[in-house]
Amino acid sequence: MDGNPEIISLASQLALAVEAALNPEIPQDKRHEAYNACEEFKEKSPFCIQCSVYLALNGANLVRHFGLQLMEYCVKYKWYDIDQPSKISFKDVTMSLLHSCKDDIRQQAHLRDALSRVIVEMMKREWPQQWPNLLPELFEIASKGHLQAEIVLLTLLRFIEDVVVLQTLEYAQRRKDLYQHFVLQLEEVFTFLLNLMALHYKMAGNVESVRIINLSLKLLTEIVEFAFINRLVAEEKRLLPVLCNLLAEENYQFETAECLNRIAVKKGKHEDRHIICKLLLNSNLISSISRLNLLLCNGATNEGNYLFIKKVSELLSSMCGLLCAVVKSDAEPLHEYISGENFILFLEILVSLCNHPSFVVAFNVNICWNQLFKHPVLNKNANVHTCVTKWVSSVAPKLMKVPFTPNQQTMSLFQECYKYIIYDFDSEDSFATFFYRFRVELLDAFRHLTAIAPAITFGAIEQWLATRVQKSSTVSGSSQVDELEWEAISVLMETIIANLPKNHELPLERSLRLLELCLDHKPSDPSIISLMLSCVSALSFFLSTAPQEVRNVYVPRLLDLIFTCLVYEAPNESNFARSKTVRELRKHAGCWFVKCSARYPFLFLPFYDHIHKLYVDLGPSKLNKMEVVLLLESMLLISNAFNDYQRQSQFIDEIFAETRAYWAKVGGELLGADCSKFAAHVGLLQATSAASVHQAQRETFLKNRADLMYCVNLTAAILKRCACSDAKEVAMMGAGGRRNPCAQHVLPALPYVFALIKTVHSLWAAEAKAKLPVEYAKVHELSDVDLKILIGSHMQRKAKQALTNVAPTNDLARLQTFFSTLYEGCFTILMKACQNLGASLYELPNFAPSFVASVFHNLDCIPDFRLRMMVKNFLRPFIYCCPPDKYDSILVPICAYFSAYMLQRLSNKWKYLKECRDSGKLNEDSGEDSKELIEDFLNTQLSREYMDVVKSMLLKLNASDLKLTNDFGNANEEAASPTGSQTNLHCPSNVYDSLSDLGIKLLRYEESRYGLLNFLMNAISWSDSTNSLKATFKIATVVKQLLADGNINQEIANQVLISLLQGLQLHGQHDANQGSLLNCSVMIYQLLRPTYPQMREILTMVPGINLDDLHKFDQKVLNGAAPGKLDKSLRDMFRKLVNNLIGRNIGQLFKRKEAIRDLPRIEIPRPKGENILNLSGNENDIGIANFFR
Repeated sequence: MDGNPEIISLASQLALAVEAALNPEIPQDKRHEAYNACEEFKEKSPFCIQCSVYLALNGANLVRHFGLQLMEYCVKYKWYDIDQPSKISFKDVTMSLLHSCKDDIRQQAHLRDALSRVIVEMMKREWPQQWPNLLPELFEIASKGHLQAEIVLLTLLRFIEDVVVLQTLEYAQRRKDLYQHFVLQLEEVFTFLLNLMALHYKMAGNVESVRIINLSLKLLTEIVEFAFINRLVAEEKRLLPVLCNLLAEENYQFETAECLNRIAVKKGKHEDRHIICKLLLNSNLISSISRLNLLLCNGATNEGNYLFIKKVSELLSSMCGLLCAVVKSDAEPLHEYISGENFILFLEILVSLCNHPSFVVAFNVNICWNQLFKHPVLNKNANVHTCVTKWVSSVAPKLMKVPFTPNQQTMSLFQECYKYIIYDFDSEDSFATFFYRFRVELLDAFRHLTAIAPAITFGAIEQWLATRVQKSSTVSGSSQVDELEWEAISVLMETIIANLPKNHELPLERSLRLLELCLDHKPSDPSIISLMLSCVSALSFFLSTAPQEVRNVYVPRLLDLIFTCLVYEAPNESNFARSKTVRELRKHAGCWFVKCSARYPFLFLPFYDHIHKLYVDLGPSKLNKMEVVLLLESMLLISNAFNDYQRQSQFIDEIFAETRAYWAKVGGELLGADCSKFAAHVGLLQATSAASVHQAQRETFLKNRADLMYCVNLTAAILKRCACSDAKEVAMMGAGGRRNPCAQHVLPALPYVFALIKTVHSLWAAEAKAKLPVEYAKVHELSDVDLKILIGSHMQRKAKQALTNVAPTNDLARLQTFFSTLYEGCFTILMKACQNLGASLYELPNFAPSFVASVFHNLDCIPDFRLRMMVKNFLRPFIYCCPPDKYDSILVPICAYFSAYMLQRLSNKWKYLKECRDSGKLNEDSGEDSKELIEDFLNTQLSREYMDVVKSMLLKLNASDLKLTNDFGNANEEAASPTGSQTNLHCPSNVYDSLSDLGIKLLRYEESRYGLLNFLMNAISWSDSTNSLKATFKIATVVKQLLADGNINQEIANQVLISLLQGLQLHGQHDANQGSLLNCSVMIYQLLRPTYPQMREILTMVPGINLDDLHKFDQKVLNGAAPGKLDKSLRDMFRKLVNNLIGRNIGQLFKRKEAIRDLPRIEIPRPKGENILNLSGNENDIGIANFFR
């Protein structure tokens, strides 16, 4: 093959081109020219095979590597163009390369890998039918030397990856043949690997032998994942002892642990996993790990040792998961799976690894403990309970938040932890994400442990809190470490107390002692006070179960603490310049009082008059407006417990009178057709930084904004917190039946809320923007903080912290925050009004026209990020909570108007973004947050959220929708469950099969019908696979209803089918989209084809369609099953018809397809069973068994 002078000449020229293409000193255009010459030779030369062999045998390493790559290319794409003698010659040359590995390949790993690839590609096409003796030949070659053994192992490893693990072989039948025949040879493969490892294990200290044993372990790791359990059991006398011995050898530890881990996580039947469990847990594996205990916990901190420790922790986690999976009931004694000694050793290892300073190791091990605590059998085991106290003392300190960047204080406490943090994490965000998961897993373990051993967990937190208070009493001042410890104590205490079993037997005296300890402690740092307040919050649970005489002692002290924190003032600070920690403490006190009042209103009910007096005494002089609202929310929640409609109404009248008057004043003076008065009122028309604006004017603008926000927040708080009595006779005291006590007070103010929304919408008009000063030109644009949240998940944590904790730094940012909060507050009012006022809201006079004129005013000018607030948070509860008798007068006209508008807006925006994408403006890899990129993200989110609104318009309310609706707020019974068909909680699980009453009305109303249908059709072919999938689920249901009502014609039928085909073209690369689109297309064709024959012509326009197949499909539809019943054969026929149209992943578009053909089938021998039908053994048997063969 290599003696032809012409071949030698061509190969020499090719070698020069390869060297030139890879020579950095040659100019780029010359290198590019040489590279193109090589590629052209591969594609067109008839001597490609001969030259590849010659180059693989001769030349420098770069040239030989190219020769091997060329051989691989020839096998992949030209194998079936070669005659049989040439194939045999090619095989012989390849195997001779493997036989006679030159010494220079010893240091060239890429050459060994390239040769293994050539053999693998030949195996895919020839083995076993045309090359039955390949495996024995490879096993024999492996005994020739280290290099041969390594290449054979690389070959088998790549073969398994391509055929079994990654399944890169696209030909299913060929992949199945290769897999079946390899499985048949597993016994020989296991024997070969174990013998090979034994042979090279004797060559201690040989680097090449170490590499071969590790490669063998990697191959075993891949094999055990799919090997039958009997193969592992058959090798029990050799496999597991070998792995246990290798686990103690430093050179092989990591790969051995990974192999054992794969065995432990191996899936299968319960009986098979039972065998694996006994195989692992009753062997000397646990003893081997136990002997390494000193190394695991106290070994030198180096990367290799640490990687092994992490892998062992993963192995232990897998073994624990296996044990929990096989032990299913008390009827199965634990000793059947693991001996008592081994189980004790296992638990001791877990405890010791919990003390390891690495958070990753602790995370893996605590998964084990979490599984043990959750298991209904193992959590009762005496050995587990013996180790629980050690576990608690080991892991509780790990709840302390460790900062990624250490300072002097944290370094002294977490010095050992930082040694491992630098190994595992390269950024603060990655560490923060992991540590959040770690804490959640740890707290989850405490949650489950509290359910089975509350005395242990409560005793631990009791001791930790007492120790912390004692330290604080003896040391003046506080440090960052103290704050971290208080935070961990508060989080753990809340977790433990919240999950105490109902029948816990903890003495009340212990909890009261802890509460008194906190109430008596007087730290000076506001951060510590805030964290201590969280501990008090958790401990207040015990007061809710205490006798009244105990409450009378502690609740006044609790209220004193709340109000002390609510009015806390640091030395040398004024009301207008409070520090961040002081602001957070006061806010925390108010929020905690709201939370506690919601949970335990009866706890504070006897002290309501005292709380009311404190509120009156404090007044606005000591509380800012936000704190006043929080305090009033708490009082509203407590007053609900009176179950006295008149008293509730009287209190609301008292606190809302001033706000009601303010609403009337603002509505009469500022909220009109001209928004300039409102803009001037809040300081939008004058930049406060201008020299012409005096300090008094600045303060007036700030006061006006604060008053308006107080008005909005208080209205929202009353609607959110005020509730009807649970007692029907008390609730019926409200006019009109079960009426919310706040209804008569808040309803008159709602027209002003609508007017405020209309006025804010008017501010986005071009003429209003033209009046803005230059400094405020961007006031209605996305703020920097909101932009950071949008541009990526890696920025979310910091951006959200900035949004909640950092005050605006300039006038523009303050105004942006004001308008954002104001707009959100207005729609919160409307959302809560829908949920809590029920029919009273929808009975407002002239509701629908007023709603459209205000809420939908100036929609064209509203940016997407503002419109999302309305679509996402308001429209769905507005639709769900509407009484059915108001559908025709309110929802139908409103939904018709909005659906027509959104269809136009979204269609135009998607068209614009498509043009941007085609022109290259939407380049996500540019690293720049362009205007178009932000618009694309916002438009995608808005489209998805509007799709959810369309679902609420059309489909019946299911359980998940009801939960979502309730998540918007604490809706009362009337609001959450209006009478009518939409309130049926037992609706079909597949909501896409049934339209709601509102949906039927909307589809029968001409102005809404085509807006909704066209939106669904367009959404299918928009560049958003999620939205396309949701639209596909809904469109078949809509078309069925339109067909039943006679509201469909040939043009609409054609458009529906075209939209589905366009969706297949764009989103067919996604399996979920492709399946749903194919199903929907067949269903639509079945429904409409008998009535609208031109639909067949639409399919004839599909590129490359087979008209005979189309005729068969069309006839089967016309003569087949009833419409709406999906026939799998029809689906397969349709997929074949449109196969050329279905979109593919961009990575597959220009990929050259490999040439692989199926080989003759080989019958796999099956074990012959006894013929049970010939019981007599008589030779005169009539042969009835033959009928069943």
